[in-house]
Amino acid sequence: MAQPRDTFGAFVLDCAGGLLRRDGEIIPLGQRGIALLDALLSADGRAVSKDDLLAGTSPGLIVEEASLTVKIAALRKALGKAPNGLEWISTVP
Repeated sequence: MAQPRDTFGAFVLDCAGGLLRRDGEIIPLGQRGIALLDALLSADGRAVSKDDLLAGTSPGLIVEEASLTVKIAALRKALGKAPNGLEWISTVP
């Protein structure tokens, strides 16, 4: 059985299975939420441009920037705070 690709904090992201788990419990994100989280984790802490996020999470689709904002907000809500009290996802102007 293949191992999940990404772990951070209490979370395990299994892109192949389309699942995010926290302490073994499934966190519902949906396909685009999983793709967005995968793109952010693949950057390994580096900033990712909104154009790259849009291209990576919605290939071939015309998606408005507001949709990305909503998805990021949903991810932040689903993830909650990191152990240090900060957000898992930072917005860089």
